[in-house]
Amino acid sequence: MNDRFQAIRDALAMNPTPGPWDGNEYSVSKLWSNGEVGIREYIALPDNAEDANPNPADMHWIAACDPATIRELLAERDALVAENDALAAENERLKEDRARFPDKPDDIGRLIEAHIENLKEGKKIADALANRAIDRACRAEAALAEKDKEIADLTKKFETLKQAYDRERRKPTQILGSNDEDAQ
Repeated sequence: MNDRFQAIRDALAMNPTPGPWDGNEYSVSKLWSNGEVGIREYIALPDNAEDANPNPADMHWIAACDPATIRELLAERDALVAENDALAAENERLKEDRARFPDKPDDIGRLIEAHIENLKEGKKIADALANRAIDRACRAEAALAEKDKEIADLTKKFETLKQAYDRERRKPTQILGSNDEDAQ
C-alpha cells in the first residue's frame, strides 16, 4: 500500500516541537517556560527574515499544523478510510445479495445463510443424538443376546433335570420290607 502520508508520519516520529504553536505574519513559535523564565522557541522563519516578504497566511498555516493536530487529523483520516473500506465491502455484499435474490428484500441472503447455518447446527445435534441412541441400542442388543444365551443354557439345564425327574418317576417303586413273592 502506498501511503502518501508516510512522509508526515515519519516527520512526526522524529518528535517535533509539541504544540500549540503561535503564528504571526513573520514567524511561527512556541512560548514555554523552563520554570524561571519564559522562552520563545522559533519553529519557522522565512529564509531571510531581514529582507524577506513572507506570506502571512503561510505562517498562520504552519502554526495551525502543530504535531498534535496533525496526529489527530491522520488518526481521523485512517478511521475514515477503514470505515469507507467496511462500507464498500458491505455494499459489495448487498449487491451480490441483490443479484442472487432480486425479488427479495435486502439482506435476505444473510438471513438465508444464517438459517442454513442454524439447520447445519441442528443436524449436528440430531446426528449426535442419533449416534448416542444407536450406541445405546447396540449395547441393549448385546445385553439381550447375552440374556438369550443365559435363557438357552437354563432351558437346556431345565430339560436335562426334567428328563432325569421323569426317568426317576417312571421307575417302579419298591416298598421296603415287602417281597414280590409275598405279594403273590
